[in-house]
Amino acid sequence: MFPTPARKNVYRAANGSVPRRRIRRVISKGKENEEIPSLKEFMRRSEILSQYRSLLRCASKLEDPHKSDTLAEIRSRYLTVQNEKPTSLTASMAFTEGNRQLSLLQSLTGSRWTEKSDPGTEVGQGWPWERK
Repeated sequence: MFPTPARKNVYRAANGSVPRRRIRRVISKGKENEEIPSLKEFMRRSEILSQYRSLLRCASKLEDPHKSDTLAEIRSRYLTVQNEKPTSLTASMAFTEGNRQLSLLQSLTGSRWTEKSDPGTEVGQGWPWERK
């Protein structure tokens, strides 16, 4: 072990070691007057981002002539709503409409998460020791 340089007014532990220096970290990098969102706003934003990603994922599975148009439409709608700064009612209506569009797109592409390829692996199909 290397010798520790002598520093004045340093608390030393019982074993003679010097504690590490603590570094103050900047919590928010960005705008100075930016407000921290509430938990409800944070959760709503995460739901919207999840919905947006799911729509893009489903649209990418479409055939070529419709794929680029659908992706562009999804991006443009989300950007217009984001730039408008909607009220809570408008945001909830847009989110509900997005869920409807997502279910429609999932039915077109056949990519629902709830669909299982193997019926024997579904949850609640009896106990494993009772299977024959």
